[in-house]
Amino acid sequence: MVTAKTPGGCGRKGGSHALADRRAAITHVALTTENHNVQAYLPQVLLGSKRLLTKKVMAAVTKAGPVTVVADKSSWNTSAKMVKILGMLADVLAAKAPGRQAVLLLDCAKLRLTKGVLKKARACDIMLVPIPASTTAFLQPLDSRILAVTKRSSEGVTRNCVCHVQEES
Repeated sequence: MVTAKTPGGCGRKGGSHALADRRAAITHVALTTENHNVQAYLPQVLLGSKRLLTKKVMAAVTKAGPVTVVADKSSWNTSAKMVKILGMLADVLAAKAPGRQAVLLLDCAKLRLTKGVLKKARACDIMLVPIPASTTAFLQPLDSRILAVTKRSSEGVTRNCVCHVQEES
């Protein structure tokens, strides 16, 4: 699992990143596997603020591909959201990879290692493997190579889409 924050607001004068802009970011929770038959079905989750993810923006994003969009008070991931994501992952794996052991690499952020998350992972038979700090670039090449490109390209698209919708309002 990889998460990447993408600025989503139209920005402020002088290029400052105010708290409102950081809360307007979009978090992409990307789940990946080397199994091409399963990858197409893995949940891809975008977490964003209700202020940013209007109905028009959510409709545009979901047309782009199979993605779950969660609009909440902020775009930050939480333990409760992680529990839901684990459930989504378990459902896909039960249907598309029955009998295979799921191993989920994740960083050591506290929200990913709460009792609720650990309990859900155990119930779903998903083995969680915490990655030590400062090692994600080595152990999650998707994070440092592929998502970096995705993040750069999506920043402009997201900013243009959101600004365009805001101008129409």
